[in-house]
Amino acid sequence: MIDEVDEAIRAVLIEELPIVGDEVELSFKQPKREWSSRLSRPTLNIFLYDIRENNKMRTPVPAWLHQGAEDGGSFVVESVQPTWVNLHYLITAWATEPEDEHRMLMRAMIALLRHPYLDEQFLPGGDLQDTPVTKTAEFDQMLEVEKLWSALDNEMRVGLNYKVSIPVSPLQSVTKPIVSSTSLGFGGGSDSGGEFIESQTDQEGFWLVGGMIRSSEPMQNPQVTIEEWGLVIEVEPNGGYRLGRLRTGDYTLVFTDIDREPVEYVITVPSDNYSFDV
Repeated sequence: MIDEVDEAIRAVLIEELPIVGDEVELSFKQPKREWSSRLSRPTLNIFLYDIRENNKMRTPVPAWLHQGAEDGGSFVVESVQPTWVNLHYLITAWATEPEDEHRMLMRAMIALLRHPYLDEQFLPGGDLQDTPVTKTAEFDQMLEVEKLWSALDNEMRVGLNYKVSIPVSPLQSVTKPIVSSTSLGFGGGSDSGGEFIESQTDQEGFWLVGGMIRSSEPMQNPQVTIEEWGLVIEVEPNGGYRLGRLRTGDYTLVFTDIDREPVEYVITVPSDNYSFDV
């Protein structure tokens, strides 16, 4: 996946600079002293020096994505939300004269600024779920330039910071049949209070449960969060809610609404009642 991004950066620079023939070399190697001493022509070095999660692009809700498969509706494709990861590059220019290096860096910066996204033109047939986002010449607080060049055992030189944020999915998408059978109960006993409750399992042994949230006050924008997952579930206007893909066990539900204090409620799966008062 990272190698695909490397090749996309190479393609952008070749097209936009432009680079004709072998007039400028593009290298993704560590710019160590040994490497730079062997250079024979002007070179742009694109060095990947750091990889870490982009917390600002974290999207925990919903945790699972579902979309229809191509079979006409009897199957669904299930995938987990991707984690966005930042690839931090340092781009440096290497030539005989400083003026040539500065000219190369400026041309590279302008070329990369033209592409705030690495689209399919440069990533054909890639495995990424979404289009990578780029930032050019952004200040990087993590980069300690002196220590970096000291570790590379080379003389410090001016560099261009370049960041590419890519979506990484830790799990493969799964195509599975849609479970159409449902078990519904409209209890009239003391446990259910005559309200809707639901409990069923799918073919993989996950539980789908549902219940009612009872409130003496009108609810404005009610939501339920599964605390263990950080997953937010929308509540229906009548107070009904459903939770899917639960394993057997206890879960803490946190009810929130506008101008109201959060309310915690622990449910046990499976159970004969998932309704509670707020």
